[in-house]
Amino acid sequence: MAVNFPEHITLAEAWKILETRFAKDADKFKTKMEITAALDHVLAEDILAGRNVPHYAASAVDGYALRSADTAGASAATPAKVGAGKWQWMNTGAALPEWADCVLMVEDSSMEGEMLSVFKPLTPSANVRPLGEDVMAGQIIAREGETVSPALISLFLCAGIDEVPVYGAPRTLFIPTGDEIIPREEWLAREQQRSGTVAESNSLFISASFRRWGCSIDVAPVLPDNLEILKEYVERGAKEYDIVLVGAGSAKGRRDHTIEVFESLGEVLFRGVRVKPGRPAMAAVINGKPVICLPGFPMSTAVTLWSLVYPLLRLLTGRAADQTEMIKDAIGTLESRPAKLLVQHSSPAGIEEWLRVKTARVGDKLYAWALTSGASVLWALAESDAIAMLPPSALECEKETEINLWMTRKVDYDRRALFQGSDDPAIQLLVTPVRRRGADFASRTVGSMGGLAALSRGECHFAAAHLLDESTGGYNDVFIERFANGRKWNRVLVFYRTQGIIVARGNPKGIHDFADLCEKRRGILEPPARRGDARPLRPPAQGARKARGRNKGLFADMHDAHGGGEPRLHRPRRRDARHKIRRRRARPRLHPADRRALRARHPGGIHEPSGHRRAARQPARRGVAREGRGNGRLQMALGELVDGFGRRLNYVRISVTDRCNFRCTYCMPEEGVKCLSHRDILRYEDIAFLCRAFAKLGVGKFRFTGGEPLVRKGLVPFFAESSCRDAAYKNCPHDQRFAA
Repeated sequence: MAVNFPEHITLAEAWKILETRFAKDADKFKTKMEITAALDHVLAEDILAGRNVPHYAASAVDGYALRSADTAGASAATPAKVGAGKWQWMNTGAALPEWADCVLMVEDSSMEGEMLSVFKPLTPSANVRPLGEDVMAGQIIAREGETVSPALISLFLCAGIDEVPVYGAPRTLFIPTGDEIIPREEWLAREQQRSGTVAESNSLFISASFRRWGCSIDVAPVLPDNLEILKEYVERGAKEYDIVLVGAGSAKGRRDHTIEVFESLGEVLFRGVRVKPGRPAMAAVINGKPVICLPGFPMSTAVTLWSLVYPLLRLLTGRAADQTEMIKDAIGTLESRPAKLLVQHSSPAGIEEWLRVKTARVGDKLYAWALTSGASVLWALAESDAIAMLPPSALECEKETEINLWMTRKVDYDRRALFQGSDDPAIQLLVTPVRRRGADFASRTVGSMGGLAALSRGECHFAAAHLLDESTGGYNDVFIERFANGRKWNRVLVFYRTQGIIVARGNPKGIHDFADLCEKRRGILEPPARRGDARPLRPPAQGARKARGRNKGLFADMHDAHGGGEPRLHRPRRRDARHKIRRRRARPRLHPADRRALRARHPGGIHEPSGHRRAARQPARRGVAREGRGNGRLQMALGELVDGFGRRLNYVRISVTDRCNFRCTYCMPEEGVKCLSHRDILRYEDIAFLCRAFAKLGVGKFRFTGGEPLVRKGLVPFFAESSCRDAAYKNCPHDQRFAA
């Protein structure tokens, strides 16, 4: 289909079209405005003073009005004497008498009765503000194109001016469109929104931007993707407003009608701009007014607003300048500075790309990295430090490629650290506490190995890792030594990681470990079958591949993999008398591999509760000690702690105090609780003994709790010097962990 307007043009070409078409329209916005209301407006003409400022000769000091001839030859040794009638007292700003031509400062005189002694000779006009010293009547005091400032407002009044010609602000209308767009009030009123809907947030961004630019904008209701409704609103907006902005509908989808509306109501100037994000932007002339379609994605809207709408506002208000400078002003650029890319970046061919970047300085290098290139991501726009524009020729920007940054945020690089490493939420929780203390750090998620590699290359200040060495069973140490390559790195334990299974409230399936996920009785892998029913196999998928002369789908492959018979997940449940057991009596059993390993380690026997009989009724086996506690059991199997389900215990919690200096409502009432006496609390010697004993039994983790553990005096030195820690490290296969 042939079109009569340019498509996919550069940003500079798009602005040239708008500038050429609407440059003369600025005269339409010339108006007379009262001087106080004209603040920050641009003058449309030169301003001439209507009066002299000041309009009389005035004294510039406190002193005496004199004739300069009466002070000739005066000095401190031979003062001149001026009698009564030849001098007059003057306050600062007072009008000078016609007979006087100078003013003597009080400091240079003395009074003896009516006789004035002058210690300094004066010249004509000394200490006198002459007529029109500031401004002469008819003088140009402000020129066309200048912005009205508070100083000019004051000068206008002194010069006898009450109104000045300025460029008024054009009236702008924004029309949001889209069936998926939900208005602000409705969005906030619902706790959950249906899939495929988004909040109408673009109007908030546009309105806030206009306020920062000193302009106003009206926002229309959200319109559906309906051709006739959109056409009606655009036509009405072009009659009542000076600029019309249409949100979305510029693409080539079935529900995108903006191009049809523009073609039916006016002239399309261009469609599509070679910029990322913001490619679907387009502009038209309707009723002699500029109408611009903003892409729907937030970042695309922002780029079009900065690069085309703001320069158009500047053009119509008499403040047009170089496009790049206007864009920098629209963004709120504080300064421009060079930086190096921290990672390689690929840019589309022939497209000018806008990157939202985070920055940090490591050594003598200022690094920048893109947060994201997605057009729909608002967080990256709010989080970024700067905007970087990559030219269309920048296809593959290698690492350490120098780019120019437009800084939108002031950053103290001497107090900002760069983190690279594992994607752990705990890292992000540290940012605010660090900032409260006057420092800052930026983070990049690159994985544990990537963080250590970046640290070894000198591309960050610290990294986080949790890497398991399967050969030794230890965490991090082997990898740190490998990447450090002999350099001394400080290691800091910041947090512990807790991993597990998230279940529904109340745990209706009774899931406690991974073994429970594999039990058919819990109905997880397959729904429970009715008694007497056999679950048939699924039919082979249509178009399944042929093997051995017959069709075999996915489940047929599983059939072969399991050595014949029915697929494991779809085998009918047996319902004979041997399997009629009460669920509440069933207990999980050890995995066969774990059972064999435990029996090999303890030939004397172990206790393994049966799933078909109550464990309490089983006789104690040789070499096993039992201690009943509710429904659970603690057993010591020849130097190892094993619970009633056959699981090895490697975790002990030790309470060092019951006192606390807080009164958290979920833990302690305001009046506190009755605390134990000092003699009833474990001594440090007792704690050390218990740690050594438990460590020999295979315990690999001790957690010290309270109360508030740090309330107890000497706890930290105990951790640092305790022999129990050394015993724990010696006896445990994994790194010993102490936590408070």
